[in-house]
Amino acid sequence: MKLRKLSMLLVVPCFGLWACEEAPEAPTDEAPAVDAAAPDAAAAPAANAAPAEVKPGPAEVCGKLVEAAKAKDAEAFAALCTAGAGEAMAGEGVKEAMFAKIGEVACGEAEIAEGGTTATVKATAGEQERAIPFSKVEEDWKFDYASYIAKYPATQDAGKGKKKGQKGKKKAGKKAKNK
Repeated sequence: MKLRKLSMLLVVPCFGLWACEEAPEAPTDEAPAVDAAAPDAAAAPAANAAPAEVKPGPAEVCGKLVEAAKAKDAEAFAALCTAGAGEAMAGEGVKEAMFAKIGEVACGEAEIAEGGTTATVKATAGEQERAIPFSKVEEDWKFDYASYIAKYPATQDAGKGKKKGQKGKKKAGKKAKNK
């Protein structure tokens, strides 16, 4: 048993020395010779560099916006909107109405305007077609909440309004019969 341990202690370092002798030479400080007929050697390091982060386009942001609306995630929704959307959605019932409107759409193709700072995404909700506006804020595309509201006003649940209106009409009708 002791002989086995002793042999292992000697064999492992010897194997390591042998492997080091077989290793390729270390690079030198001299620049390697470049063949003029070979492809551009200087371009090779650029290809290995980390690619620049690709920002999502308006159609991708639209998809994320729909996901946030379906999940009723106000923070994620507001992060995808232009400035002021969070405050505008703070009104009673506005956030729920907006989630319902945006959550039902299926995003299509984006059309980027000539200047490249605005875009619209064609979206469908059932048989309805909508043009969802986006603006470029710094380098990111954001949902242009103000433009969307101007085009498609957010309203509270229509069912609640009808019930209140019906109750009022019934009361007025009963009062009219009693007189």
